[in-house]
Amino acid sequence: MTPTIETRLLILVSAVLELGTGLALLFVPGFVVRILLGTALVGPGVATSRLCGIALISLGLASWPKWEPTEPTEPTRHRPDRRAARALLVYNVSATAYLALLMVVPGYRGILLVPAIVIHAVLAMLLARAVVSARALRKSAQTARG
Repeated sequence: MTPTIETRLLILVSAVLELGTGLALLFVPGFVVRILLGTALVGPGVATSRLCGIALISLGLASWPKWEPTEPTEPTRHRPDRRAARALLVYNVSATAYLALLMVVPGYRGILLVPAIVIHAVLAMLLARAVVSARALRKSAQTARG
């Protein structure tokens, strides 16, 4: 099953956002934490934020979609896109839940906290739709074959 252009675009947008956030956490962790959580970053928090930045860069690169044309006889070339969609779905659902939880904790109210929650929630919904649609299409194709 070939991923649709919309799914590839969604994965690309997610990958770009994670790469950008990862680079920002790597190079200016204090600024990112201040605008996201509204608190200062001190001591080991700087190292931890940079490590999270490296992880987000890795997620973005691992999720980068393949754009070269493939033959219908080579379905395995598209499996990384499905895996990327599932990985990004898990990440965005988890990020939405955790950031929303931080809204309840006093002292964590940066200017970008609510927009970050909304962006992660929207990406999670779109990725969930893409994953479920792909699964339904695969099931119907298998049913039609045999």
